[in-house]
Amino acid sequence: MISSGDIAFVFFILLLLMGIMYSLLFLAKKYLYNQGGKNGSQLNMQVLATQTLMPKKFLSIVRVSDKFFLLGISEHSINLIDKLDDFSVEDLELQKNERKGLSFFEQFKKRVDE
Repeated sequence: MISSGDIAFVFFILLLLMGIMYSLLFLAKKYLYNQGGKNGSQLNMQVLATQTLMPKKFLSIVRVSDKFFLLGISEHSINLIDKLDDFSVEDLELQKNERKGLSFFEQFKKRVDE
């Protein structure tokens, strides 16, 4: 017959194994993840702009080193749409500053009038 001491021993071993697994996961995330640097800083990668097209579907402009890419991002894949050779970050910042403070309707009207 199984005694209460045997059950307690099994739970103790189970908790010990879970603690060891959690510790290994913590150490792996801490030391292996940081080798690449946070936010891809070692690759010098930055997401400059993202536009939602539909739920879980986006267009993003990404800078990797000194190259710019237009990416199509969905729930299951990331596709390179175009390499932007003549892209300027200053133009993107200027557009963001122009839109600041305008309502959606004002922005839409401004784009339609252009």
